[in-house]
Amino acid sequence: MTAEFDLVCCVVYWYILRIDLRVLGNKQAANQKEDSMESFNGGVHAGHSSDDRLLQGEYKVDVFGFVKQGWELFRQEPGKYIGFFLLLIAVYLIEQIFGKLFDFGSVTNEASPNIYPEMLVKLFLMMALSILFSLAVIPLYVGFNIVAFKQMSGQKTEFGNFFHGYRYWTSLIASALVQGVIVFIIFFVVVIIAVFIREFAGNTFLYDIATLFVLLMLLLFLVSLIYITVIYIFSQMLIIDRRLGFWQAMEMSRKVVKKQWFSVFGLLLIIGLLSMLGVLALFVGLLVTVPVSQLTLAVAYKEIFGLQSSDW
Repeated sequence: MTAEFDLVCCVVYWYILRIDLRVLGNKQAANQKEDSMESFNGGVHAGHSSDDRLLQGEYKVDVFGFVKQGWELFRQEPGKYIGFFLLLIAVYLIEQIFGKLFDFGSVTNEASPNIYPEMLVKLFLMMALSILFSLAVIPLYVGFNIVAFKQMSGQKTEFGNFFHGYRYWTSLIASALVQGVIVFIIFFVVVIIAVFIREFAGNTFLYDIATLFVLLMLLLFLVSLIYITVIYIFSQMLIIDRRLGFWQAMEMSRKVVKKQWFSVFGLLLIIGLLSMLGVLALFVGLLVTVPVSQLTLAVAYKEIFGLQSSDW
């Protein structure tokens, strides 16, 4: 639950500071143009669908074709991709190490009259640390996509390209936070309804029925989480490629993906299974499967939306 906790912490912190997201959303005008695509090296060609055709769902999701192209991109630059993934792991481990400094165990085991103030201080520090790390690493997640875009357009890649996501820091953060708010609201509603039902049922004969209903509500939340993940899967890449504001990018991703939701879901399912193979290979396989998964998403974006920029 660490990732979910980090995301909720980001949402709470963002709204406490009352950052005006409207300013972030208005940075770029949402002028839609027809794609004028180039041909790329290695027999990989850009998609030629206009935005109108995309919004009508007139595109193809070639799941295994995308995975194959993602693998080919990885084979061209394996050292860079593995090195960047190891860097992401190092960042995660640093967060865990600092988190141990605020472990509640050292406080709860002491018979001190100041135990609760100390716990509150440590809780605040934990939340602050999670927020800082989450805000810091979100732009790093698009590093794979940026380098893949450069490869597919025949440009020279450098390790520093992985950090170009910080050019779009505000929009990327805003997109993640808005999606987090949506998930949090759904989760909050589900929990409130579930608690009310269980309290209403009490220990009567309705208890088993109430328990079943609560499980169904949790299943509904899981389905909602999957749905949101799928429809907004291309929002970050739209930000870095088309320079869209966070809301325009999210809406573009939603409108396009909903036309072939199950096809895109199938792509993410295969990517998830690919990552599981890395886990089964004693986690060492993740050094390959995680980068290939991210590169596959970049290929999918290029084939569906086409690349409009040449500088990421």
